[in-house]
Amino acid sequence: ARRTLREVKRLRRALSWQQGVSSRRFWSTHWPMTTLITAVQQAVSGLSVQDRTPSPRNTRAPVILGGRDEGKTSGAKQAKLLQTLQTTFETYVDEVRQHIAPMLGCSKQELHCPDFGVYYRIDPDQYLSYVHLDFPSDAEARFNRQHGLTRDNWWNVWVLLSEKTFGGPLALLDPAQVGAKRPGFVEPNERVREGRGGWDAFTYADMQQGDAIVWRTTKVPHAGARLVRSEPGRWEESAAAVQQRESLDVRCACVPA
Repeated sequence: ARRTLREVKRLRRALSWQQGVSSRRFWSTHWPMTTLITAVQQAVSGLSVQDRTPSPRNTRAPVILGGRDEGKTSGAKQAKLLQTLQTTFETYVDEVRQHIAPMLGCSKQELHCPDFGVYYRIDPDQYLSYVHLDFPSDAEARFNRQHGLTRDNWWNVWVLLSEKTFGGPLALLDPAQVGAKRPGFVEPNERVREGRGGWDAFTYADMQQGDAIVWRTTKVPHAGARLVRSEPGRWEESAAAVQQRESLDVRCACVPA
C-alpha cells in the first residue's frame, strides 16, 4: 500500500501539471478504472507511429513508451504517465486478490475484480458523504449474465492506502436503519428531518496502511465520515487540512472455473 500510494501521488501530480488541473479534478475525471483505461487508449491513439512501441508485458495496454526518446512530446509524456498509473493500480489489485480470495472461499484465479468496480478514493472532508449501496451498472449486468452471477455474489473490498484514516474513516451503517427510496444513493439527512435522530454506524479504530474491510455489496450501506473532536475554547480540528485519507475500492465476485 505504501509503495502504491507513493507512486500514485507522483503520477497524479505529474498528470495534474500536464493537464493544467488540480489533483482532485484529475482524480474525479479518471475513475472508475474503465475511465482511466479509456484515457490511456485515447492518449495513445493521438501519438505518432514513432512514439509507439509494442508492449512486451501488458497486453491490455497498447504501448509502452520508454528508452532515450521517452516523453519527446507532451502527448507522449502524458500517455506514458497515464499508462504507468493504470499498470500501478492493476498490479496492486492483483496483489489484493491473493489475500482476499481465501476469505471469500475461492482461489485467486476464480476471484474476479473487474475494472468497472475499481475506484481510487480521496476523503472529501465531509461530516458524512453520500450514504449508498454500490448500485448495478450496465457493465456489471453484462458480467453477471456472462458468468451466471447475481448482485448477491458481489463483495466490496476497501483498502486503506494512506498511513491512517486521518479522522476520516469509512463508516458502515446499520442496514435496518437506512431505507433507500431510490436505487443506490440514500439521502443522508432523511432520519434527521423525520425527527428520529442519526444513524448507527460502525467503523474500525486506528486502521493502518494496507488494512482492508470486506462486506456484501448489496447488504451494507456505507459512506465516508468525519470524526469530530470539539473541546470548550478550541477550534474543531480537521486532520484533512494536513493529510487526507486515500483508499482503493474494489468490487469482486467468485466465478467458479
